[in-house]
Amino acid sequence: MNSRWFLLSALLVLTVAVSCSRYGQCQYVSKADLRVEDENEFRFEADLSEGAVYETGIAMRYDATSFQAQTVEMDICLISPRGDKYVERAEFPLSGVSGGLVRTYPVAVGGFRDIEWVYRTSIKIEGSSAGVWKVGIKPIGKELLSVVQGIGFYCRNGKR
Repeated sequence: MNSRWFLLSALLVLTVAVSCSRYGQCQYVSKADLRVEDENEFRFEADLSEGAVYETGIAMRYDATSFQAQTVEMDICLISPRGDKYVERAEFPLSGVSGGLVRTYPVAVGGFRDIEWVYRTSIKIEGSSAGVWKVGIKPIGKELLSVVQGIGFYCRNGKR
C-alpha cells in the first residue's frame, strides 16, 4: 500500500474521531470498512444506563468539492436491548444552520468537511430501555454515498 495514502487515511479517521469525541463517547466507521453485507449501513452500539439522560449526534466526513447539496437524508434504525426496532428517515442541513445544533470543523486535507448534527436530546433511560442499543445509519442516494468518507455516532450523558 502506498504510504502516503495510508497516512492520509489515518489522518482523516483521526480528525473525525477527535472532533466527534469532544462531545462524548464517539464511534467512527470509515466507508472503506463497510462490508458487502452492511448494504451501506454504518453500524454502532450505545450502552445506555438506567436513570441517565443522553444526547446523541451524528458526524459525517464528506468531499465538499464534489457535493453541493443543502441537505442530506439518512435512514436511522435503532434497536432496543429488548429487540424493539425504530426506523426513521431524517434530513440534516449542510449549510445555513443556527442554534448550535450543527457543528462543523475545517479539515486540512483536500476538500473534505467534517460536520456533526445533534440528533436527539434529553433522552431519559428507564427500565428495560437500559442496556446496549444498536444503531444503523444509512445515507440515502448514490450521490451522497459516493462522497461520504465515513460516519460517526456519539452518545453522551447529560444535557447540553
